[in-house]
Amino acid sequence: MCSHPVSWLLLLVGLLAGGWPARAAGADAAPVSTGGGIRIRCIPEHVLLGSDREAEVRLELDSEATGVELLASRGEVGPLTRVAPGVFRATYVPPRQSLPLEVILVALARGPRGGFESWSVLPLWGQGQAEVRTLPGAPVTLQVGERTFGPVQADAAGLASIPVEVPPGLHEAFFGRKRIDLGVPPAPLLHAVVGRREVRADREETVDIRLYTLKPEGEPPRPDAFSFSVSRGTVSAPALLEKGVLLLRWTVPPGPVGRLELKGSVAGERRRSVGVRLEAVPGPAQRFEMRVDREALVASEEVRVAVKVAVRDALGNPAHAGLRLESDVTGAQMLTERKPGEYAGVLELSPRFGGRERLELRVLAEGVSAPVGSRTLVLHASEPARVRVEPLHGVFVADGQSEAAWRISVEDRFGNPVREPGPEATLAGGLSGTLLPKEPGQYELRYVPPEARVDHLSELEVRVGKVRGRGTLPLLHRRPVLLVSPRAGLVTNFARVLAPSVGLRLEVWPLRSLLALGLLLDTGYLRFSLTGGEAVPGFTGRNEMFETSVAVGLRTLREQGLQGWVGAGPSLARVRGRVPLGDGRVLEEGAWVLGAQAFLGVGLRLGPGQPFLETRFCWFDEPSLRVLRGVLRGGGLHLGYRLALF
Repeated sequence: MCSHPVSWLLLLVGLLAGGWPARAAGADAAPVSTGGGIRIRCIPEHVLLGSDREAEVRLELDSEATGVELLASRGEVGPLTRVAPGVFRATYVPPRQSLPLEVILVALARGPRGGFESWSVLPLWGQGQAEVRTLPGAPVTLQVGERTFGPVQADAAGLASIPVEVPPGLHEAFFGRKRIDLGVPPAPLLHAVVGRREVRADREETVDIRLYTLKPEGEPPRPDAFSFSVSRGTVSAPALLEKGVLLLRWTVPPGPVGRLELKGSVAGERRRSVGVRLEAVPGPAQRFEMRVDREALVASEEVRVAVKVAVRDALGNPAHAGLRLESDVTGAQMLTERKPGEYAGVLELSPRFGGRERLELRVLAEGVSAPVGSRTLVLHASEPARVRVEPLHGVFVADGQSEAAWRISVEDRFGNPVREPGPEATLAGGLSGTLLPKEPGQYELRYVPPEARVDHLSELEVRVGKVRGRGTLPLLHRRPVLLVSPRAGLVTNFARVLAPSVGLRLEVWPLRSLLALGLLLDTGYLRFSLTGGEAVPGFTGRNEMFETSVAVGLRTLREQGLQGWVGAGPSLARVRGRVPLGDGRVLEEGAWVLGAQAFLGVGLRLGPGQPFLETRFCWFDEPSLRVLRGVLRGGGLHLGYRLALF
């Protein structure tokens, strides 16, 4: 190959990582572990940065070993999985970079005789594009280590771009006999492997750091040749584990969260410097501060309250916790973490508070049974919109001594009771009463109406601000409590019997609150005859019945015009039968029977009392007399006169 010397200039574009396609399987494994007790195998034997997304690491050790760990100086190690007795596997993900480097893999375990460890070197190869200027159309081949890349034909401008792969430790390529510097910086001779990448910021933590010196020639530096500095805490003196391997312990005291850094070096040797970074993370949530944007809520179309909760660990660092917000009237909802340690949410309520004047908000944390925070909000109704005025009783007997009562309710447009302002009540006729608060928005007005001479209505007007309400209470003239009602009429069984009947009823209407309900004691007498007819010629039976009934009655309360009543109840009757025999003797029999009666009457006040017309229906069991058989049933129509005794 012939070329102009200037065209031999190597333009190294860079060992840039490309995409992350998966590497084809089938690469051979090559164990590179050192130390004792654990064998470390990497598949593939090296990782090509930019192409290999991950590698498999296998550990082979005593099947009785416990506490197995795998650490790496760079990149990420996934969780270990036990695949067979004494065999574990993990996935290693290389760092996102293009420059070649060596990664130290450290395996730790505990056995019956104590702890043991091994370590291995995993090479990470870099890759990129190298540009070479030569004669137009000339083939270009680069030699990197023992590998050859190309040939690639130069273009019309004499430029050839050759993809190359560079293992760690190589810094040059050869274009023919020309040595070309690849621009790869010298590889560090000191590597740090950290036991963990995070420490809790709320307590003192100690982290083990292993330092590995990778240099085939010469002796590694003595432990006392190193100097260390940390952003927080203290570092122990390095202890020699084996040749080229040191152990130091970094003690981190409690403090704020954030990144912590350790730097170490050997004086005068830049390649023997190392840096370790840890992340101080918050401890478990211990303190919760709950805030709301308002302490009181007024009923409206949209009732919202913003809730914020600050979560801190024992030292006051922002901490993480799964928080949910609940209340007496809504279900639980999750709070959102807006920034570390700061959670927020908005609670929406119905404008109808259901009579509640307070609302308790509670914050619950995952894994904690009791609320970690609570606030009580005051609930206020909006402006008064309705005033309800209702009498405590449907009707009231105004005797000049008894106290009548009204129930007053003040509500907003959503149905919430309104405390303020209080109502102003005005009774018709200039009467005065006593207004008593009962519950929020609920009042009771009590007053003694004068004795009513006639039935009339009492009116009450209530004003709350600009809202008004009215109600009426029927006031009744005093009704009789004890009455007596004699009567006379006819009774029939709707067949062969039509007989006269007389009776007397005593009525008691004792309940002032239920004036229409009374207790009635009714007695009656009935006499009738039965003949044998064509079946028994010449037979005549004379019968009489004395009955007594206890009935529950209802009456209308109209004082003028027609007044009606109805009653029903059980009865007890004495039935007697008398039949003359042909030889001059008389057959007499008697029996007690049970039955029931119902009646319906209507009357009109006339004079000192009330004449009335009443229809009655009765049913009695069979008396089983030889002169009278069968169930006794019938109806009657009576006229009577009701007199008030009290």
